[in-house]
Amino acid sequence: MVAQEQDIANIVAEIRSLHPRVERTIEALRARFNEGDKLVDESNQYASPDYWRLAGITDGMIKINIIIEKNFEYIETFAVLATTRYMLELLIWSRLLTSDDPEYCFTYVKWSITGNRDYLKEHLAKVNREIAFFEGLEDREAKDTLDAATRSLGVRNAGAGSPSAFSERFRMIAEENDRQARRRFCLYSRDAKTRGYGYQAALMKRQVVPQLEKEIERLEKIMEAALSQMPESSRGLKRWNWKEQATKAGMTEQYDYLYSYTSRLLHATPPGLATKQKNLELDEAVMFLEFIFVAILEATEIAERVGRIKNPEAH
Repeated sequence: MVAQEQDIANIVAEIRSLHPRVERTIEALRARFNEGDKLVDESNQYASPDYWRLAGITDGMIKINIIIEKNFEYIETFAVLATTRYMLELLIWSRLLTSDDPEYCFTYVKWSITGNRDYLKEHLAKVNREIAFFEGLEDREAKDTLDAATRSLGVRNAGAGSPSAFSERFRMIAEENDRQARRRFCLYSRDAKTRGYGYQAALMKRQVVPQLEKEIERLEKIMEAALSQMPESSRGLKRWNWKEQATKAGMTEQYDYLYSYTSRLLHATPPGLATKQKNLELDEAVMFLEFIFVAILEATEIAERVGRIKNPEAH
């Protein structure tokens, strides 16, 4: 066990030792980006696979830089599994973007645009559902408050009850609305709790919805412009299958093992729930950390070639 713990410490040290190399690579990629920006403009930006290859590789290296900085202060099972899965997918992308098929460069930018657009559409749909929900809470609160006031007035006319009981009833109505909003996972429930549900719904209609609609429309126009510049054969939006792409990247074995293993522990499926093991065994942690190191190293080597860095280990 002591030897395995030392192995983990050694691999983590190796991963961290790549940090300066990753940062130098990002600087080189950004320098190439500055050069590339002089050669493209709005009229031809989306027609250049080289430009988007550089964009994808740069984005990946920036993410790797964040992973090295944030993910290895403490070795925890879910963090190791999630990082392993992420690095598997990132390395697949790195290999595909630098393959002989420029289609992947166009796929990268199309997915970037549509991914952002679809996220905003989902967000807008949630905001609209939340508005309707808040308006319903406001109506229900008004009705319940009126009922409580009517009953309280009747009780007080009969010589019973007290103002404090009346106030308590109002407090309970407001708290029940807050509980319902919290159970519904509402994005704006904190603001609504302070401002009132009806007022918050009206504010969202005036401010949030128009902003989201405007941004979605902007991305739609960008997508339209992007497709018009791409080769006709690259304009379609194909469904992405990780197993298929892993095979094309020459990573079938890694995919088959790592995806099934991490899925079993990361997802709340019956096998995952039934697994009594709370943490990775030390030998498993060594294996996953070893893959993370190798994946980061290979992705960095690919990025160095794209960034035209000579003798990177000589720095």
